[in-house]
Amino acid sequence: MRKIKLLLGFAIGFILIITLCVYAQYIPTNKDTRKAPEPVEYIIQRPEDFQLLKETEHFAFYFKDERDVLAIFDKRNGYLWKTGLDVPFAQEVRNACREAPLEEKMKVCVPIEDRLSTPFTALANSLLTIEYYDTALTIKRISSASDSNVQSTLYQVIGDDSHYILDINFFSPLINIKLHIYLTDKGVSYEVRYDEITGKDRNRLAAILLSPFLGASGGKQIFYNPGLLDENGEYITDEYGFPIDEGGYSGNGDYVRDENGNIVFDEFGRPIKNTEPVPKYRVPGYVLVPDGPGALIRFVDFNTELTSYTGKVYGNDNSLNMMYYSSQRGFVAYKEPVMPVFGIAHGHNQAAFVAYATKGDEHMEIIVTPDEGMRTHYTWAYPRFVYNYKYFQIYNRAGAGYEKLLDPEQMSPFDINIHYEFLANDGSEDGKPASYIGMAKAYREFLIEQGILTPMQTNAHRIPLRLDFVMSDAKRNIVGFDDVVVTTINDVEDIIHDIMDMGIRNINVGLMGFQKGGITLGRPDRIRYNREIGSKKEFVQVIERLKHDGIDVSLVQDFVTINEHRVSLLGNATRHATNWYTRTFLYDPEAPVNTVYYARAKKSKAWLNDFMKDMDDLPVSSFTIDGMQRILFTDYTGGLTTRRSIITTYQEAFEKAASKYMINAKNPNMYSWRYIDRYLEAPVFSTQYIISTDTVPFLQMVLHGTMEVYAPYSNFSFYTDQDILRMIDYNVYPSFVLTKEPAYLLMATNSSNYYSTEYTLYKNLIATIYERVDRALGQVMGSDWINRTVVENGVIVNTYSNGVEIVINYTDEPFTYKGITIGPVSYEVIR
Repeated sequence: MRKIKLLLGFAIGFILIITLCVYAQYIPTNKDTRKAPEPVEYIIQRPEDFQLLKETEHFAFYFKDERDVLAIFDKRNGYLWKTGLDVPFAQEVRNACREAPLEEKMKVCVPIEDRLSTPFTALANSLLTIEYYDTALTIKRISSASDSNVQSTLYQVIGDDSHYILDINFFSPLINIKLHIYLTDKGVSYEVRYDEITGKDRNRLAAILLSPFLGASGGKQIFYNPGLLDENGEYITDEYGFPIDEGGYSGNGDYVRDENGNIVFDEFGRPIKNTEPVPKYRVPGYVLVPDGPGALIRFVDFNTELTSYTGKVYGNDNSLNMMYYSSQRGFVAYKEPVMPVFGIAHGHNQAAFVAYATKGDEHMEIIVTPDEGMRTHYTWAYPRFVYNYKYFQIYNRAGAGYEKLLDPEQMSPFDINIHYEFLANDGSEDGKPASYIGMAKAYREFLIEQGILTPMQTNAHRIPLRLDFVMSDAKRNIVGFDDVVVTTINDVEDIIHDIMDMGIRNINVGLMGFQKGGITLGRPDRIRYNREIGSKKEFVQVIERLKHDGIDVSLVQDFVTINEHRVSLLGNATRHATNWYTRTFLYDPEAPVNTVYYARAKKSKAWLNDFMKDMDDLPVSSFTIDGMQRILFTDYTGGLTTRRSIITTYQEAFEKAASKYMINAKNPNMYSWRYIDRYLEAPVFSTQYIISTDTVPFLQMVLHGTMEVYAPYSNFSFYTDQDILRMIDYNVYPSFVLTKEPAYLLMATNSSNYYSTEYTLYKNLIATIYERVDRALGQVMGSDWINRTVVENGVIVNTYSNGVEIVINYTDEPFTYKGITIGPVSYEVIR
């Protein structure tokens, strides 16, 4: 028995020791922000064998014609950026090496890039690459620096030493593109004008890629080494391990790999390498992508094949999907970029750039391919602008059809304009450090200059609280539909007064499903009051009383998502390129409505204007608009209505609404920011691709001080201590969605996703979360967010212009900062 007790004691002690060790160290995940990268090592050196184009106060710009590489020398830090790798074609080096006399080999036989074929080397060097569809409708690539089938010429625009044009003639396919290059004291800008894309194969153009290897990190090189000999003393490989006889074999077997997984014999039995590739210096740093709030993809070797990150700016265009329909499954959707921006940082506050598009953004994708050990040894990022799509044309109700490209009259004509702004050092000179923080500040500064964002003034000393109320939705009856009412207008007033009695008074409210038909079937063009929810008179009286108490009440209305029971589809619904209505099948087959469609832009605008006429009778100060700010599909009703045209229509509608009301919107795209006062349900987590290493509040830093930004609903799994700290860290305010009655009453409606909303369950949580967040963010209301520093993994310091520092400790251990101890999973405000 004593032995058993001793063994039990040792076991318990061992478990306690292990537990303490686990809790003693905070291990960040890709939901967190890790410590800054190590400093980059570099030699201050201007490029050789380049032509000087222009020199400004901050930059010197150079060009290498034979490789279409633009070099940007930043005088502020002596850092040299190149738009491509600036490497020779391996085959050319091998041929020259093979023919060189022995005494010249060490000079001629320079290292070559491992796993960069001739087309890939051209891609890695080029300023511009096109993707095109071949006769089999397969996408192929060809780059401006290709050694055949392409001719490119750079020339200066007469009288303007800051404007150059790279004239690119692709011979197969036959396409001509002029790339305008503008050299400024912030960096470089590219422009492609649609009317300058010419050639008989222009309609086969799939996409344009710009500077795909600018800022790339990684790479491996193969160095000169005498070739392998066979038993007769004949060379069977050249000096880089490639087979001498590359055309005399037939057959197709399998690759032979060594114990490390490296290919040593190709499919014809020929030796591949006689020397291992040597890793190049991996620049420490990361790519910033606008995934959710912002995500970093650090420069690391993942040692396995991983999928690239692809972000479709303003979301996927469902009207250009392969099929005219899509399906909404029961999982969390990808978080597509709401702004056309990305960036790359090298080192720690040393060198970086942020790239943002001002034209063509509605057709822009952001691609990041990781160093995954299979295809290339680089991490590289670039913008992709899409011109043509492949889709399945159905020609009968049985679903028969064929694949085809968009016809010329179906393609959206658009220009491209993208700016690369380079950042240097720690920000002490211009306030924009060479990091994701400086990228956010630079982009924010640009948006303010363009009038897209406007700094707001506030006299508030306590943070705002957002409360949305689900009032009703429709369920199926034996004949037709019935409304399920879970909150009346008087219930809203009672709940608000109850919360005000807890000392919370800076409240704004959204009313969802406030009319007949509820959220799903309520008319988009007018208000039809449901007396069970409240008469028009009751709405007026309640809203007036709450307004007198300083509470802002708004109606929530979706002007884009429609269904056959809500409005007629004919003339109202957006059409796919196939001419069928664009639609989405919902994941819940038991819901009253399981297929949704999308309103044409001009209908959405008309409905909004008509709806505001009914709102004139209500004493509301704000309006919560849904759909138009985040759903953007091309429309093929009666011809082509482009995404850009739809954006213009939406902006006209927003502008009229904003002239009368404050505008609230859920996760709005950048094209609507000019009119937004409250950004609702801002993302605080990224999609969490495997290649994403960090999550950062890039979006929140861009928007800070220009509008109120709210967190996701706290009653949907965003209420833990760590979540409250994230609200403080990301500068977002609490929000809840509530009902008076239990949420299970909504199970037979399309609002079943609001599964936990009953106010009595969340009354205490509302007060707790609000007070904790307010004690921190209430002290920096109206102050600029200057910096965000990871002092240790799990410990963040946010610095504000009023001298306040907020230290957030996500870890399970206390942390001491400037002599002040911050408890585990806690924060402190330091003045």
